[in-house]
Amino acid sequence: MNKVSLLGIRVDACKCVSCGKCSKVCQMDVDVVRASNHAECIRCGKCIGACPVDAISYRYGLDVSAAKLPLTADKK
Repeated sequence: MNKVSLLGIRVDACKCVSCGKCSKVCQMDVDVVRASNHAECIRCGKCIGACPVDAISYRYGLDVSAAKLPLTADKK
């Protein structure tokens, strides 16, 4: 999928136990923990089903975080 896809994969690092089951079931051979939204990922969801601790989920919408927002001057 392309970089501006509204559907993505989110990995909760706090829940992840690094078992590797998600990457083993990935038919596109994506390292899900390191690059969950890799361009090769087809968002099939097999990694979500394979995760024993529910650390992986779909993410809907654009990934906009405070670090990616442009700096703006405060208005007074």
